Amino acid sequence: MASFCSFDTSQTARVADCGRSLGHVSPEALAGGPVGKVRDGDEIEIIIDRVRLQASIDFVGENGERFDAEEGSRRLQRRGPRHDLAPDPDMPQDTRLWAAMVQASGGIWGGCVYDADAIADALKHHHGFTVVSGGDLVE
Repeated sequence: MASFCSFDTSQTARVADCGRSLGHVSPEALAGGPVGKVRDGDEIEIIIDRVRLQASIDFVGENGERFDAEEGSRRLQRRGPRHDLAPDPDMPQDTRLWAAMVQASGGIWGGCVYDADAIADALKHHHGFTVVSGGDLVE
């Protein structure tokens, strides 16, 4: 069996040197997403198709019970967020700005791509600002 290492980096980047690696870099856990609902002892199944370059990561078991990915998704949707999750009080300002821009662009489910129009619309809607050519804000 090949060596494999999975890790989660929901708040700060961590480096792992252990062969094949999966990483998740997003404030998604703090935003109530599935990663923030996984508990110690939960069984997570990671499947990597090296031919098609596709992967899946699914919640498939808890408390000794196994189930399929669809049931795991339903169970995670019913769970509340973990109570021990909180933003790092020393989180750098650029990381906080990155997280805000991702959320304003549709969140991580939108692909973590900055959508300038969505950010401009959010500024206009919430703060009454309009972004004009050149990036200037006007009221």
